Amino acid sequence: MFRFQTHNLLFQIDPTYSIPSSFKHEGWTSTVKGYLYESDKLARIILRNMTYMDHPYTWSVTIKIHKVLTANDIRAMWSKVCRKLRTNGFIGLWVIEPHHDNTVHFHMMVSSHASKQKQLARLIDSCMPPRSVLPYHKQVAPIKSIYHWSRYMTKAKTRGRFRGREVPDAYQKKRLLFVPKTGIQKSREVGPFWRKPKHVLWREIVEIEKRIAAGLQDNRVHDLANHVHDLLGQTVSLKDIQRSFGFSSEKPSVREWIASLAVDAQNILNTKTLC
Repeated sequence: MFRFQTHNLLFQIDPTYSIPSSFKHEGWTSTVKGYLYESDKLARIILRNMTYMDHPYTWSVTIKIHKVLTANDIRAMWSKVCRKLRTNGFIGLWVIEPHHDNTVHFHMMVSSHASKQKQLARLIDSCMPPRSVLPYHKQVAPIKSIYHWSRYMTKAKTRGRFRGREVPDAYQKKRLLFVPKTGIQKSREVGPFWRKPKHVLWREIVEIEKRIAAGLQDNRVHDLANHVHDLLGQTVSLKDIQRSFGFSSEKPSVREWIASLAVDAQNILNTKTLC
């Protein structure tokens, strides 16, 4: 059990989950609901950004600071590190989060063409303060799943496993909100990470969701999704299939498939009637 004076804590011990519905739930520190909105939004923008890249994101990086720092010290230290990384051609996105021991760590999504894992590790060490001044450890690894890393680094609400069992929010216990008005920026890019402005990427995502929702208003689209789900032996998520057909519902090929299913269903009904 870590014990600190509450007025020195970087994170909120008991953050407000939400406030009346007239309030727009945004912001990383306002409410838990606001954090969930911002983290999901950022994770989805990260994935959307990759659709405009000529290569996938390359490396994941975690830097864990082992010394308790003030908010001012964190900002000053990390600003220098990012400036050095940028000068050396590093391109990536970072997210900072507090830990229960009142330290912080940084997660990164790297998009620059770092040729080798060890080269990137050496670059980070050269940009960080000496460990004699600021003790830390880091981890540099290939990204196994860009989806899961983007959700993990932002602590977006994601179904997964916690202590051996399936849970709807795998990162709930790790998700801490910074105290408001520390001046610590939650996330920022280093170098030309974004291929389009974030607000443009988000607008594209919103338009895609509207198109999917409109397509799924047609019950025949759901019938087609169920049919394909069965054809694939239920090895692919039904939700993913529904979203795919919802997005493509106006395509001629999908409309023809829907019509074909309707004809097949009518033929089966006619056959049963004759019997």
